[in-house]
Amino acid sequence: MRKESNYEIMKHQMQDVFAQGNLALAAEKWHLDINDEVIYVRFIARDYTINVKSGLILRADNGIEADYNEAMTLYDILSRESAVTFEKFVSIDFFSGLKKYIWRK
Repeated sequence: MRKESNYEIMKHQMQDVFAQGNLALAAEKWHLDINDEVIYVRFIARDYTINVKSGLILRADNGIEADYNEAMTLYDILSRESAVTFEKFVSIDFFSGLKKYIWRK
């Protein structure tokens, strides 16, 4: 019998905590497709399914359980408040003029 690593233990603990949350609300907040069984997520060019009852995250293309980094990142992002959207685009060059005020000698 293979012993579970500390990473796997932590991932499964977070899976249980995540499953206790309001996953329908998280799916709505992040504009994700959801049905009675799974939430569909596209993250860094890969599709995942998240079981709404257990919180288990699987890679959609092959059904393999997401590894520690994939799962913990998705749990973290989906548990957060959505980011504020800005109405005005500001070029990064705008901030170069502020250097003299930020980086004082």
